[in-house]
Amino acid sequence: MTPSRLFALCLAVVVVGACGDDDQLGAPAPVAGMRFINAVGDTGSMDLRVVDIVGDAPQFLVNTFRAFTPYQAVTAGTRRMRVFMTPSKTDTVVGAPLMWDTTFTFTAGTNYSVIMTGFARPCPTPPQACAPRMQMLVTQDPAADPGVGQVAIRVIHAGADTLVPAIDAYQRRTGAAPGAPLLTSLAFGSAGAYTAFAADTPTMRVAVTPAGSGTVLVDVLGPPGVAGTPSANPIAGTNVAGSVLTGIFVPAAVAGSPAPAGAATIVYVADRRPAMTVP
Repeated sequence: MTPSRLFALCLAVVVVGACGDDDQLGAPAPVAGMRFINAVGDTGSMDLRVVDIVGDAPQFLVNTFRAFTPYQAVTAGTRRMRVFMTPSKTDTVVGAPLMWDTTFTFTAGTNYSVIMTGFARPCPTPPQACAPRMQMLVTQDPAADPGVGQVAIRVIHAGADTLVPAIDAYQRRTGAAPGAPLLTSLAFGSAGAYTAFAADTPTMRVAVTPAGSGTVLVDVLGPPGVAGTPSANPIAGTNVAGSVLTGIFVPAAVAGSPAPAGAATIVYVADRRPAMTVP
């Protein structure tokens, strides 16, 4: 047999084999959505890795304090998650320090926020003395359409501090007194319910106080967002009807730690953005 005829025969075998493999492929595995938020105020950037599968296994890398990621698909079911310090030049031989190792069961078609909070180092100096140790919070993000002309928002208490074991949160507009509470006595590590309000509120703010106190800890303007066009996707915000937001109350950075300096604040993330405008 000539080399050219031998090559043609081998190629035919490869093609037939490939077609046979295609016939054996099943439906894609069901997925959930997950995102990662670093709310640990006394250490450097972190990496979260799903390590038990190869397919839809998000890798969230170099997340500094207050950083958050968009949702990524993760294969539904019980997944193993590990959180590492982002590797430095000295970690190339022994590997980056492992900060957290756990499993969690993700339900198909559901979005989740994975939040690292608390403190990674020994008890810092007051006012955060002996605050909660580092821990992982996982919340479901059931972002239903808030209704025609409406925006919805909820608050998560990730502000690890023994002086603020629970918080109240209020919606208000710049220059106005706080309105009705979004929530009261929300414990550390918990998520409040969504509250809907009219869109087109460019001065909408969320104010947080210790539970039962009128002392404002943070008062942060919400993101206005951008309406979609036929050629550009919308960006969720308080001006854009159909948006659903979460405000995550995070602690102040510990002075002298590797965390970027800054006071306690609210980090806004989008749980749902409205549909793209169709001409």
